[in-house]
Amino acid sequence: MPEKNVVSFTTMIDGYAKYGDMASARFLFDQAPNKDIVAWSALISGYAQNGQPNEAVKIFLQMSTRNVKPDEFIMVSLMSACSQVAYDLIQSMPVEPHAGAWGALLGACKLNGNIELGELVANRLFEIEPLNPVSSPQDVNDVLVAIDHVIDFGLASPSKPAVLGGSHGGFLTTHLIGQAQDKFIAAAARNPVCDLALMVGTTDIPDWRYVEAYGSEGQNSFTDAHVSKVKTPTLFLLGAQDLRVPVSTGLQYARALKEKGVPIKVIVFPNDTHAIERPQSDFESFLSIGVVFKNTNFSCNAGFSEVAFDINKLDKLVSLMTGGNSLSPSLQEPPTDCEIGNLELLEILCKASGKVDVLMHMSGKQ
Repeated sequence: MPEKNVVSFTTMIDGYAKYGDMASARFLFDQAPNKDIVAWSALISGYAQNGQPNEAVKIFLQMSTRNVKPDEFIMVSLMSACSQVAYDLIQSMPVEPHAGAWGALLGACKLNGNIELGELVANRLFEIEPLNPVSSPQDVNDVLVAIDHVIDFGLASPSKPAVLGGSHGGFLTTHLIGQAQDKFIAAAARNPVCDLALMVGTTDIPDWRYVEAYGSEGQNSFTDAHVSKVKTPTLFLLGAQDLRVPVSTGLQYARALKEKGVPIKVIVFPNDTHAIERPQSDFESFLSIGVVFKNTNFSCNAGFSEVAFDINKLDKLVSLMTGGNSLSPSLQEPPTDCEIGNLELLEILCKASGKVDVLMHMSGKQ
């Protein structure tokens, strides 16, 4: 006969909960001596997993009156229970809930690992916004209508529109040049979102648009779904320290455009984050945008991370440019006198050398 202690009782409570018999699990819990945090956790988790969120919350409140401090496992179970309550509430609303409500619930499912409920919510989101939950055709159409409106008023030339956007605006920029490929003479994107699925596991806002990682429908949200139609010369401005939008997404998109012959230019700011807000970097990024928009037929050369991996190829060129200084192999200490005018010279030298296809921006210290 097993010893009647809290460990044996907790084991049986957990077993009955996994079997779905919460009545027996609750009976054993009430009989258990000296209930510890594990016993409370087993019962709360059981209720949450068996679709009885209100009971899970009641047990949690009861536990709080006993001065038992909840641990991380109980909090995860409680969040899961609350997600279920939220789902029931949304389902019972007298009006049709909008995508924002479902999106908030999906974020909660992501945080507490409730995959089953998350799939239900994701499917509901796809029903509401079947084509593109982040940048719908309506977003693109709104911008195009606004442009036509400005042209109709005589404030802009119909033959010279260019488009610029950063972050989500960069995401919309790349959608515009893919869906209205004959509209723009040039484009510039600062840290654009180009691969939503990749962001799910790498961004500092992981719950943002988590739904795009699911299924074929979410693929319509990716800008590379339209990459084959892009004709617009495009400048990419990327911060290597960006924790929100991985720099690789912009580089991959730029490479895809280059492979199909679209003129592109990439400038990577090695010490900048998502905002590209260091004064010198911000100034140079907008200066580059102005140059590109004025001279749209720029070369299809730009270069990025290859420089970091084979820096010796550029060492002599940098030395010539900076008057004897060599670039640190780690790229942590770029030449302090590497100014904007010299960047163009370095790009020309790099192109002439034929050894790199993209130039990494090297900004001096502030």
